[in-house]
Amino acid sequence: QIVNSGEVENRGVEIILNANPLRNDNFNWTILGNFALNRNKVLSLPNGYNEFYLSDTWLAGGARAGYVPGYSIMTITGNTMRRDAEGRIVIANTGAMAGYPIRESTYTFIGNREPKFTFGLTNNLRYKNFNLSFLFDLRWGGDVFNATDWALTNLGLSMRTLQRGQRVVF
Repeated sequence: QIVNSGEVENRGVEIILNANPLRNDNFNWTILGNFALNRNKVLSLPNGYNEFYLSDTWLAGGARAGYVPGYSIMTITGNTMRRDAEGRIVIANTGAMAGYPIRESTYTFIGNREPKFTFGLTNNLRYKNFNLSFLFDLRWGGDVFNATDWALTNLGLSMRTLQRGQRVVF
């Protein structure tokens, strides 16, 4: 079945600069610079959905790449800690999870992977029959979900879990 996955607004700019600062019979140096800036927003999803997620992007801890109206298509969604009206984490006081934070059952916005901008600079140096090419690549901004850190903490192998047996106030 083919389903329209929603409406997205996308705005951006890309600038490419190509230069050849040095050229003679034995040596040639070319530079290619690329700057890109992109902003997008999910305007709507079909059938009144609050979120669409990409099935192959589930990460540890329930985080996933999701499309949420009003946010970027590069959104990270996940289960967050329940908070009271004053923003404090709510702690369970009964049952097996007593003393631990209550996690929300719905997925909400937790981050945006979209970078503020990207920039690449390729240099190509040729001396007679020898050619050397190298790239500087920059991605500035954007959130990252560190699944390795999450897994190490969950397994008790992270530095933050060294104080076992001590009471913790969430």
